[in-house]
Amino acid sequence: MNKLEKRKQIAKSCCNLFLEYGFNNISVNSLAKNAGIAKGTVYEYFSSKEDIILELMCCLQEEYDKKVLSKIRLTNSNQENLFIVFEIFFNDSQETIVQRDIFKQFIIQTLNDKNDILKKYYTNFRAKYIQVINSFLSNITQSTLIYDEVISCFINSLLISEYDMVTQLKNLFHRY
Repeated sequence: MNKLEKRKQIAKSCCNLFLEYGFNNISVNSLAKNAGIAKGTVYEYFSSKEDIILELMCCLQEEYDKKVLSKIRLTNSNQENLFIVFEIFFNDSQETIVQRDIFKQFIIQTLNDKNDILKKYYTNFRAKYIQVINSFLSNITQSTLIYDEVISCFINSLLISEYDMVTQLKNLFHRY
């Protein structure tokens, strides 16, 4: 196994710990133990816990993107494409629930992080999805607005227990 594959394997092995305890409640020791490696080995592959969550986000995003792109190729409807791009908020498959929960952890950490690494990743992540939305909508301002409204709905769902994100998102997508 090469270094890149090992890095991905270590990051993915941390997924359940992040979900169960939250990012801030995990030590590098617990991450190493969970991955079945020594603490020093973690630092051979990662510079920090933030680096691990970034790698995990990249791995999960790569898997999600492949699935989304294959579905988008099968439809010509802009509205359907919006649902597909943001399926992570609608789908209740176990895989999607895990991805959504890790994304929640990532958003929470990004909002709380004093380090710019996560913010920079999120900025690039946001730009990528605005570009994807723009690929099937003609107005980039509209694409930016859609993305920001979707993330706003997601954040509201984290903060307000009775907030019905699915209904809010469906109403949003029907406007486009």
